[in-house]
Amino acid sequence: MTEGKIPPQAVQLEESVLGSLMEFSDLIHDIRDLLKPESFYKESHQIIYSAIIQLDKENKPFDILMVSEYLKTIDKLELCGGRYYITKLTDYSSPEFFEKALIIKEKFLKRELIRIASEINNKAFDDSEDVFDIIGDLENSIENLQKNNNSGVYHIEECVKDVINVIDNNIKGITPGILTGFKDYDDFTNGDQPGDLIIIAGETSQGKTALALCKAFNQAMAGYNVAIFSYEMSKNQITARLMALSIELSAKKLLMDKLNNFELEQLNNKIQKLIESNIYIIEVERNSLDWLKAKIKTIRSKFKIDSIIVDYVQLITVDGLPKNQQIGKCANDLKFLAKHKNINIPITLVSQLKRDLNNPKPELWRLKESGDIENAADTVIGIWRPYHYNIYEFNVRKEENLQENINTSGVGIAHILKGRNIGLKDFVLNWSPHLTKFSNYKSTPF
Repeated sequence: MTEGKIPPQAVQLEESVLGSLMEFSDLIHDIRDLLKPESFYKESHQIIYSAIIQLDKENKPFDILMVSEYLKTIDKLELCGGRYYITKLTDYSSPEFFEKALIIKEKFLKRELIRIASEINNKAFDDSEDVFDIIGDLENSIENLQKNNNSGVYHIEECVKDVINVIDNNIKGITPGILTGFKDYDDFTNGDQPGDLIIIAGETSQGKTALALCKAFNQAMAGYNVAIFSYEMSKNQITARLMALSIELSAKKLLMDKLNNFELEQLNNKIQKLIESNIYIIEVERNSLDWLKAKIKTIRSKFKIDSIIVDYVQLITVDGLPKNQQIGKCANDLKFLAKHKNINIPITLVSQLKRDLNNPKPELWRLKESGDIENAADTVIGIWRPYHYNIYEFNVRKEENLQENINTSGVGIAHILKGRNIGLKDFVLNWSPHLTKFSNYKSTPF
């Protein structure tokens, strides 16, 4: 008997979760599938959470002011305790946010069990009800409750079907990844895979940013929607670099020199495809990791982004952590974000390498300030230009036991230093210094 008993609830935890959401908006993506409005026990909390969900769908902020204004427009502000109560909720925000959300979900499931049991109990006492219908209703109710609690849990049969679909697509020649425009690399990897974290690492002035931007440019020219976050360059500098790739005039000339008539004609003839592409350059407002994660979630939804470039990880900050731990957290959080079911796109993260004048060839141990970058990444690409170090010939690893000796003048070498699902290999790329451009070796067409 449940008469006189208070239903399972955790009102104080509900206050804490709502307050945390309004103070740190990116948290919504961690619990959107976990909690529904009805998961909250208190009616006013259901309304406030519904307001947060609606504002998020509309890509609007859901801080104290916006939630209060929204509730006012639907005439529910006073029902929810007024502006004072909404403001007071943020006093209860907590770092144990997800754990509290799980408890709220558990309390909701218990209330649902009580409701189902009560309904079945009433039907069982009713002689007009067919017993097999009652059993069927009970099974359906329990099944629906289990579905509600199984978010992110997959039976092996479903997983096997997904992999079989990938195999079928491979047979049909359908590339599952997003091609980078570098043919040898794409043939080996099938392009950047959804959910992967790809690291492009190099010493200063070896082309790590150039390689990332060339990849973004190639993907955009192939019809993908690409977002670029640069913590080092302004939007005009990035745009000039992309324009240089389009019209084969240097970014320096575009920004600093007076173009002649021929160069202006080149600009007018070749720039239109870049203008029509879907490249989004995001001006970095804050160096914080929280800001970056929230912005990625917003633009992924709003602009249907297919691929993201972040340049570069050593300039991203995490409050309260020493620098080496900050880098590791950045890499781990971006990996989890990349594979989140609401994101599920490749994220390319540029990283510095520690200098080693005695052996400048990129190595994993030289990832600057954190070995955790290597652990989080699916693919690590080390880029360098041996000619810069007066190395005029270099043996490139083509296959497991096959090497090719190349002349290093005018080339860059990209080493796959880690390939979680693809293995290791080296790739040679043409290098045009005046355009800061990498292209296919020996002019292999894309």
